[in-house]
Amino acid sequence: MVAVSQTLSRALELHGAGRLEEAFRLYNQVLQEEPDDVRSLHMSGLLLHQTGETDKGVERLERAMALAPEDPSLPLGLAELRLDAGEPGAALEAVGQALALEAGNPLGLRLLGVAYRMLGRAEEARQALLGATELAPGDAAAWRELGGLAHAAGRDDEAVAALEKALALEPEEPGAVATLALALANGGRAAEGIALLEKALDDGAEEPGAEASRVYAALGRLRAAHAQDGADVEQALEAYEKALALAPDDADAHYGLGMLLAALGRHDDAARRSERVQVLEPAEPRGLEAMVRVERSRCRGEAALAHARKLAEEFPGHPDAAPILAESLDAVGRHEEARLQYQKALIKRPGELRWLLASGRSMPAVPANAQQLAQARQRLEFTLSRLEGQPFPLDLRNGPLPALHPPAALALLPPDDRRGLRERYGRFVQANLAPYAEWVNLPCAEPPNGKGAAKIRVGFLAAEGQQTAFAHCMGGLAQQFAGKH
Repeated sequence: MVAVSQTLSRALELHGAGRLEEAFRLYNQVLQEEPDDVRSLHMSGLLLHQTGETDKGVERLERAMALAPEDPSLPLGLAELRLDAGEPGAALEAVGQALALEAGNPLGLRLLGVAYRMLGRAEEARQALLGATELAPGDAAAWRELGGLAHAAGRDDEAVAALEKALALEPEEPGAVATLALALANGGRAAEGIALLEKALDDGAEEPGAEASRVYAALGRLRAAHAQDGADVEQALEAYEKALALAPDDADAHYGLGMLLAALGRHDDAARRSERVQVLEPAEPRGLEAMVRVERSRCRGEAALAHARKLAEEFPGHPDAAPILAESLDAVGRHEEARLQYQKALIKRPGELRWLLASGRSMPAVPANAQQLAQARQRLEFTLSRLEGQPFPLDLRNGPLPALHPPAALALLPPDDRRGLRERYGRFVQANLAPYAEWVNLPCAEPPNGKGAAKIRVGFLAAEGQQTAFAHCMGGLAQQFAGKH
């Protein structure tokens, strides 16, 4: 037994040092002597997954679980394996087994949060991760996950707070640095975000690997989004290329580079990058989202719609699936179908301004009955209350800005009501849209000019003595205007 124990200790040491082949040989040596050694089954199962033999790894872990059904670390190990393999549903089942054995297990709650996130169940993920950080405030990975989740949901103040805690525990961890930089930029602190990334690179974050490549990918994204001239765009391209040199299968870098190439009019290259994202992340919706945007950028509405439908079918729980489908339907003139999709999206997030605006645009031109007229008035009142006091651009960081105009139903309201609403809308137009009227719309297939300007047009139309504004973002480097104007 002493010899077996020593052999196992040596196997664990080699495993931790990354000498996997030697470690696996020693694990198997232990199992020849003790076929039911749970620790060897557990760790060799994880090692098999690391070397690409996931099915064999699962077999060993399940055998270990059968031998020690009261040990929560075993289903947690299986859950980590499943998550790493992109199988959140199977991971959720394994985590459930672990938490049934130990309800307050912090690792179990963290993995539960990751599984929920991958399944598109954002609020459940958030609650699980909050529980994990409360029980284990020293778990940097839990804070990173919580920060990443908040950033993805647009709660960037919350994201910054969580990620700063993660970095206090694990300074200069590349993934946390990258996400924190992006969250800072979204909060109007792009210069701080870029400086943070550059400092991380100066401090040696260039080691090969997916985590290190995220720093370069984030730098590429911020350089592109806040480009002042063509040199900034070139620096963005260079950052993405360095990211992929460090980690050729980094989905973040492929995704960001694809979006930048689409903005530059290199649509075929952009499509290839987006298709690569789908291959690398089959359990994630981002690749399909990218294809929708690429097809829109080259004005292929029906192709974009096909990808949007696939996104909605394969990822029905994804919070942006319905609005992306709605935008794609709107783009090809199917406004009634679009309106129904916007309404579906607003059920989940009723305060989302961009969807509310687009839903108003996609309303029937003439309400069919008094109920629709009342709904039109209510929606317009709410829209105006949200618009007033909002900085412009309202939505450029999150994609195309929907057309802004009062719905045609406004013409059917009583004169006094109509006049008041129009005056309020007119004040918003004059205060927020007038400075952008001089921007020129570029042809859809034409790349940005030398300064990297987004293809945006804002114009004004006169109708019934009222100024009606509309803004349309045709893709491109629109994100830069969120920081510049």
